[in-house]
Amino acid sequence: MSIGEVIELRPNPGPQEQFLASHADIAIYGGQAGGGKSYALLLDPLRFVDVPGFGAVIFRRNATDLTQEGGLWDESMKIYPAVGGRPRESMGKLDYRFKAKSRISFAHLAQEDTVDSKQGGQIPMIGFDELTHFCLTDDHEVLTENGWKKITDVKVGEKVPSLASDRNIVMSEVTDVPTFDYEGDLQKFNNEFEINDKLEKSFITFAGNKNVEFNSENYQTDRGYILARLKAQIARNFWKNEGWYSVLFKEDNQVAKALTLFNEAKDLAKLK
Repeated sequence: MSIGEVIELRPNPGPQEQFLASHADIAIYGGQAGGGKSYALLLDPLRFVDVPGFGAVIFRRNATDLTQEGGLWDESMKIYPAVGGRPRESMGKLDYRFKAKSRISFAHLAQEDTVDSKQGGQIPMIGFDELTHFCLTDDHEVLTENGWKKITDVKVGEKVPSLASDRNIVMSEVTDVPTFDYEGDLQKFNNEFEINDKLEKSFITFAGNKNVEFNSENYQTDRGYILARLKAQIARNFWKNEGWYSVLFKEDNQVAKALTLFNEAKDLAKLK
């Protein structure tokens, strides 16, 4: 870039332009991959970076999604430095500082405790990239043909609004709902819950949608370890770290083996 060169950042005509022109407090921009959703989200806070003290946080579900090749952080490096943003990577934190002492930050919300850590913060603008990857709480309400309901009360066969391929909102029947029989009872979960075929196939499909290449031979080799981690992750979503470690201690063969070696370790260290 030469001195005096003008850098022009503008949305593409159509949905991207409509999204950035919206005056709504909450705007949701959907569509297929490659439609410019993430780019529009990066452009959105730039209109306010000249406001002293302005701050924006853009969230992804997982931290690795932020820094992966071609992810938000990579894309932001093509935009924000051109308008005076100074990138900073420190202690796992990613943000840009601007001349007006404004800031655009990137963060993840992988677990409930990371959600809780954001409570009380005064954030003028919040953005979510890949909104469908974020979990909903049990008290989240859904509009149905019978009025607003908690998401846990929605039944198969009820009709809810959905976005059709022609971008119109239509009422569609719910075909499946998640069920969980172990809430509040970690011991029962530990002893009785198993990763069934349906859940395992859903996990493999999810990984494929995240561009994780599936290798059947390698998967079968590590299948026990992977499913133990998956069960532990499910437990963590309900009982946080207590659930995570409780399941790992019971399911993870490496942990189980390590627990049997304490006496041998003492002998090796001559700590009798």
